Amino acid sequence: FDMISRYLSKDYIGFMYQFVPNFEALIKILLKANGISTKNRDTGVEEDISLNSLLSGKGKTIIEQIYGRDFFYLLENMFLYEYGFNLRNALMHGEGLSYLDKQYADVCFYVLVVLISRGGVLEDE
Repeated sequence: FDMISRYLSKDYIGFMYQFVPNFEALIKILLKANGISTKNRDTGVEEDISLNSLLSGKGKTIIEQIYGRDFFYLLENMFLYEYGFNLRNALMHGEGLSYLDKQYADVCFYVLVVLISRGGVLEDE
């Protein structure tokens, strides 16, 4: 991954610019692997379901079951919650880039490692 090289070479903003869209893709892969559709076909046109919608209801339950409630709250506060850090909007809309630094990159790197290392598929009980 080029994004890991960026993190290790201390290009933290470059790392986060690559990580955030890949974070959304990882979440969608995780939810699909656990039987949750990430597409909406209600109007006859296939559309992606927003990350906020995916991480509510069943999506939230699956993330909490696999990674724990604390990890889910970390995701919510770092990437989704408008009163949290909301890195998705900061990076995708150029808002508040001056405060993005190593601390935020460290948390993003931690999220990446946790998402990849745990696999993410619920076992049948």
